Amino acid sequence: MGTSKGYIAPKTPHWSQAKRAVTSYINNGDSGSRANAAGKFAEAMRHDISSSESFFKASGNVIAFANAVSRNGLNQALHDFGRDDLIGKSSETVFNELLQDFTNYGSTTEDYLSAEAISSALKELQVTDMEQLKDIPCEKILTEILIEYIKFSFAFRYEEKIRMKKVHQRQKNF
Repeated sequence: MGTSKGYIAPKTPHWSQAKRAVTSYINNGDSGSRANAAGKFAEAMRHDISSSESFFKASGNVIAFANAVSRNGLNQALHDFGRDDLIGKSSETVFNELLQDFTNYGSTTEDYLSAEAISSALKELQVTDMEQLKDIPCEKILTEILIEYIKFSFAFRYEEKIRMKKVHQRQKNF
């Protein structure tokens, strides 16, 4: 998924430190620089939490929907969320429609990353039917979504840079 050409990295001190730490990791490749890059990235995300508002909103909607399914079943949950049009549809259709609703159709970078994280988390949890949400503790769902969000966020911001460095290293070794 590398960064898009139109992506402009934040210029705050925390994001600059994270970028330098990732560069150090790329250059050194050791576990210490990897840990430092992860730590600096986490620190930058913590300080820039306001830009992740759409992620928290989308995650909250997923958890609220899972709770509604647990309490009253899928059809009632869909009714409660104003999506009677999805009653009787396939789980895939329900999931895709709700994901688009919860993430504003991926209209911003954060919305897109949120959609990717939620989709990947439910795959990781092996949710193939929306009724399965009632069997998974909400804390587990939220934890998986958060893990995936961090993974996709990091990849979006730095994967292209890491990949380019690896290409340059391979060329240098020939």
